[in-house]
Amino acid sequence: MSALQDDNASATKKDITELRQELKQEIAGLRQESTQNTASLRQELKQGMVQMEDRLVEKMRDMQTEMLRAFHNWASPTDIKLRGHEDRIALLEQRVFALERGELPPQAR
Repeated sequence: MSALQDDNASATKKDITELRQELKQEIAGLRQESTQNTASLRQELKQGMVQMEDRLVEKMRDMQTEMLRAFHNWASPTDIKLRGHEDRIALLEQRVFALERGELPPQAR
Protein backbone atom coordinates (compact mmCIF):
# COMPACT_ATOMS: atom_id res chain seq x y z
CA MET A 1 0.00 0.00 0.00
CA SER A 2 1.26 3.42 -0.89
CA ALA A 3 1.22 6.34 1.49
CA LEU A 4 -1.40 8.16 -0.63
CA GLN A 5 -3.88 5.29 -0.33
CA ASP A 6 -3.45 4.64 3.36
CA ASP A 7 -5.65 7.09 5.31
CA ASN A 8 -4.06 6.05 8.59
CA ALA A 9 -0.47 6.76 7.47
CA SER A 10 1.30 9.65 9.17
CA ALA A 11 1.96 12.79 7.16
CA THR A 12 5.58 13.68 6.75
CA LYS A 13 6.99 17.18 6.85
CA LYS A 14 7.38 16.91 3.10
CA ASP A 15 3.67 16.08 2.73
CA ILE A 16 2.70 19.05 4.88
CA THR A 17 5.04 21.37 2.97
CA GLU A 18 3.60 20.19 -0.35
CA LEU A 19 0.07 20.65 0.98
CA ARG A 20 0.87 24.18 2.16
CA GLN A 21 2.37 25.01 -1.21
CA GLU A 22 -0.70 23.67 -3.02
CA LEU A 23 -3.00 25.62 -0.71
CA LYS A 24 -1.00 28.82 -1.23
CA GLN A 25 -1.25 28.36 -5.00
CA GLU A 26 -4.97 27.70 -4.78
CA ILE A 27 -5.49 30.75 -2.56
CA ALA A 28 -3.41 32.92 -4.92
CA GLY A 29 -5.45 31.65 -7.87
CA LEU A 30 -8.71 32.35 -6.05
CA ARG A 31 -7.54 35.86 -5.14
CA GLN A 32 -6.60 36.57 -8.74
CA GLU A 33 -9.90 35.18 -9.99
CA SER A 34 -11.76 37.21 -7.38
CA THR A 35 -9.92 40.38 -8.38
CA GLN A 36 -10.72 39.78 -12.05
CA ASN A 37 -14.36 39.05 -11.26
CA THR A 38 -14.60 42.17 -9.13
CA ALA A 39 -13.13 44.32 -11.89
CA SER A 40 -15.47 42.74 -14.42
CA LEU A 41 -18.48 43.29 -12.17
CA ARG A 42 -17.48 46.91 -11.58
CA GLN A 43 -17.17 47.45 -15.33
CA GLU A 44 -20.57 45.86 -15.97
CA LEU A 45 -22.14 47.94 -13.19
CA LYS A 46 -20.60 51.13 -14.52
CA GLN A 47 -21.76 50.32 -18.06
CA GLY A 48 -25.25 49.56 -16.77
CA MET A 49 -25.39 52.86 -14.92
CA VAL A 50 -24.27 54.77 -18.03
CA GLN A 51 -26.96 53.03 -20.07
CA MET A 52 -29.55 53.81 -17.41
CA GLU A 53 -28.47 57.46 -17.38
CA ASP A 54 -28.77 57.61 -21.17
CA ARG A 55 -32.28 56.16 -21.02
CA LEU A 56 -33.25 58.57 -18.26
CA VAL A 57 -31.96 61.59 -20.22
CA GLU A 58 -33.86 60.40 -23.29
CA LYS A 59 -37.08 60.04 -21.28
CA MET A 60 -36.59 63.49 -19.78
CA ARG A 61 -36.14 64.99 -23.25
CA ASP A 62 -39.29 63.22 -24.42
CA MET A 63 -41.18 64.67 -21.46
CA GLN A 64 -39.80 68.12 -22.21
CA THR A 65 -40.91 67.82 -25.84
CA GLU A 66 -44.39 66.74 -24.77
CA MET A 67 -44.64 69.68 -22.36
CA LEU A 68 -43.50 72.15 -25.02
CA ARG A 69 -46.02 70.76 -27.50
CA ALA A 70 -48.80 71.03 -24.94
CA PHE A 71 -47.90 74.66 -24.16
CA HIS A 72 -47.63 75.46 -27.85
CA ASN A 73 -51.04 73.90 -28.55
CA TRP A 74 -52.51 75.96 -25.71
CA ALA A 75 -50.68 79.18 -26.59
CA SER A 76 -51.44 79.27 -30.32
CA PRO A 77 -55.19 79.97 -30.00
CA THR A 78 -54.56 82.29 -27.08
CA ASP A 79 -51.98 84.22 -29.10
CA ILE A 80 -54.41 84.55 -32.01
CA LYS A 81 -57.09 85.88 -29.64
CA LEU A 82 -54.62 88.34 -28.09
CA ARG A 83 -53.55 89.63 -31.50
CA GLY A 84 -57.21 90.23 -32.35
CA HIS A 85 -57.68 92.14 -29.09
CA GLU A 86 -54.51 94.14 -29.70
CA ASP A 87 -55.79 95.17 -33.12
CA ARG A 88 -59.09 96.30 -31.60
CA ILE A 89 -57.29 98.21 -28.85
CA ALA A 90 -55.10 99.94 -31.45
CA LEU A 91 -58.22 101.04 -33.36
CA LEU A 92 -59.85 102.28 -30.16
CA GLU A 93 -56.70 104.24 -29.28
CA GLN A 94 -56.73 105.89 -32.69
CA ARG A 95 -60.35 106.90 -32.23
CA VAL A 96 -59.70 108.24 -28.71
CA PHE A 97 -56.68 110.27 -29.92
CA ALA A 98 -58.77 111.66 -32.76
CA LEU A 99 -61.51 112.66 -30.31
CA GLU A 100 -58.97 114.28 -28.00
CA ARG A 101 -57.66 116.35 -30.93
CA GLY A 102 -61.22 117.31 -31.82
CA GLU A 103 -61.31 115.35 -35.03
CA LEU A 104 -63.88 112.94 -36.22
CA PRO A 105 -62.73 109.38 -35.50
CA PRO A 106 -61.99 107.14 -38.48
CA GLN A 107 -64.85 104.89 -39.41
CA ALA A 108 -64.71 101.25 -38.36
CA ARG A 109 -63.86 98.98 -41.25
